[in-house]
Amino acid sequence: MNWFPLHNFTHYSLLKGFSKPHELAKICSDNNYPACGISDYKTISGCVSFYQACKKVGIKPILGCTFDNSTVYAKNKKGWNDLIEMVSCLDENSDLSNKIAKDIISRDNLILLNKPSSVSYYVQSKHAELHRILMCSELKTTLPKVQKKLRKNELPKEISSFFTKSDKCIRSDVMTKELESIYEQCEEYNILNAPMLPKFSCPNDMSEEEYLKVLAREGWRKLLINTGKVNQEESKNKYLDRFNSELQVIKDANLFGYFLIVQDIIRHIEKDMGCLTI
Repeated sequence: MNWFPLHNFTHYSLLKGFSKPHELAKICSDNNYPACGISDYKTISGCVSFYQACKKVGIKPILGCTFDNSTVYAKNKKGWNDLIEMVSCLDENSDLSNKIAKDIISRDNLILLNKPSSVSYYVQSKHAELHRILMCSELKTTLPKVQKKLRKNELPKEISSFFTKSDKCIRSDVMTKELESIYEQCEEYNILNAPMLPKFSCPNDMSEEEYLKVLAREGWRKLLINTGKVNQEESKNKYLDRFNSELQVIKDANLFGYFLIVQDIIRHIEKDMGCLTI
């Protein structure tokens, strides 16, 4: 089996990675690599795009995530769900509790690498200069200032290497037993399930559709009728037609629960801020 790149940061690793999922998939396909991995820093936001890009060109996607001291890859669909749980458990400081991590990893659906292989931050060496500009944003500085510090040897080695070399790209390497083991352990599974919204609890045993209509009527009275913005029968009919039309769109898309959840979140935020409007 051929070597393949496992440890890749994409632009979903904000201000860290420069690669794009479709670029990773294409270079792997062009080089006949059997698989490609994604392991963005403390996020799995890019996994869906990456999965789709890999499937499109017929290579095996290996989905993972990098935390401060380790990188974790999902072996199977249960592992993917475990990975979602791990990312969801990041606290306000984006640190992952060791207790939580050990509990989830003990389910044996994940592969843990405490010393992951070298990371690619961009697909090709020619992208190094653009990645340096991205790093300047993260460091809150400018390229000329970085160059000045380099000349004075004032930058840490782990940072200076990004500005003196162009080797943080995908580079073909020797196949290792560890890489082969990861390839064999990681199954091919589908993560493109339809969104599953939680059931919204409506008062008085109303359905989601009925409750959304009640909230719409309340908003109608408070924002349009009581304020005098709508006081002519012609205007009322115009707004009513628009409401019925939009309600039908929501019904056709089965999104009553979605709108109820969103309005509930907004109400909660507004209440905490002392600016509840409806």
